Amino acid sequence: QALLKAATGQVAAAKEMAGAFGDDEEVDKELTSFVALEKGKLKSAVAALEGKLGRATAAVEKFRADASKKDSAEVKELAAKALKLLKAHQAEKGLSAAALFDAIDTKSTGSFGPSEFVVFVKGLATAAEEADAMTEEDLTRAFAHLDEEKDGSVSKATFEAILLVLMKVVKDVAITQGLPIKDAKSLRRLEVGEVVQALGVPAKEEQTEVLRVKARTMEDGIEGFITIAGNQGSVFLKEGVVCKVVKETILTDCFEIEATREEARKIKEVTLKLKPGELLEA
Repeated sequence: QALLKAATGQVAAAKEMAGAFGDDEEVDKELTSFVALEKGKLKSAVAALEGKLGRATAAVEKFRADASKKDSAEVKELAAKALKLLKAHQAEKGLSAAALFDAIDTKSTGSFGPSEFVVFVKGLATAAEEADAMTEEDLTRAFAHLDEEKDGSVSKATFEAILLVLMKVVKDVAITQGLPIKDAKSLRRLEVGEVVQALGVPAKEEQTEVLRVKARTMEDGIEGFITIAGNQGSVFLKEGVVCKVVKETILTDCFEIEATREEARKIKEVTLKLKPGELLEA
């Protein structure tokens, strides 16, 4: 980039000199045509240099864009790998997203930084299979992907939003007070299309051996246990295709936001803000 900048300056200077060639000198009448010819040659040479410089600049910009795209893809893959380890640990220990966050946030500050993230996930990676192994550098890059605000930390709300598991009711089913189905008190009937948030990992009910999950209804906030699938093949819950807010943003009445930075700041202050974890229908 520095070389291109220097070359651009030199070509600009050469262009100026070529354009001014012979202007400050008195030229004999018989040499006028010769000077004009030489001046034309200089201009052509400078134009050729400009063309080469333009192609070189385009090549460098393409290389940087490709490198940035490749790096972004790699970081995204590393973040997915780290989240896979975290979710496996969450399932193994039966932890909620909040409890998993607390395990990482050893200083109990309400957020964790790259060092805490690296130490915690590295321990999981060490115990995992070779294919899931991650270096400290890998984990540092993965953390950068999770740190969307780029302030060096991930808050509890953001972490819970990242791990948020949403399920959609595909067949009417009851939400009950406890994991055991026998004598369980029904809190209400869930209808097809409703969305619930899984609060833990699915657990097998001992008597019927069906998978049930503790969840919260998004409609009225009722918490209880729901059967995911029956032992006769009936499916009641599936992970739903619902948009979730993972980073605070704004909701506007149009697609385009044509504004200066100051105007955009004012829009953010007065427009409806969407918080991490909120749901939207696409």
